[in-house]
Amino acid sequence: MGNLIKPSLSETALWEEVNGVLLEARVVLQQLQEYRGAGDEIRQGVQEKAWSAVVPLVGKLKTFYVFSQKLACRGRCDIRT
Repeated sequence: MGNLIKPSLSETALWEEVNGVLLEARVVLQQLQEYRGAGDEIRQGVQEKAWSAVVPLVGKLKTFYVFSQKLACRGRCDIRT
């Protein structure tokens, strides 16, 4: 065992670089395995935004519908708003 060859400076530098990458890879791999995404949160946010846009339009559609019913009945029907 006393005949171990000492690595050169370039070999040592290469080993340190590779070792650093491997250490970082462990951390990244762990984070990747724990990653759950945000699909549900994104869908919920889109739904809430869509709902906020739709509610006022539904009110306008009701107004249009009631008006069209009044026109169709020409005042002869009991249309409730």
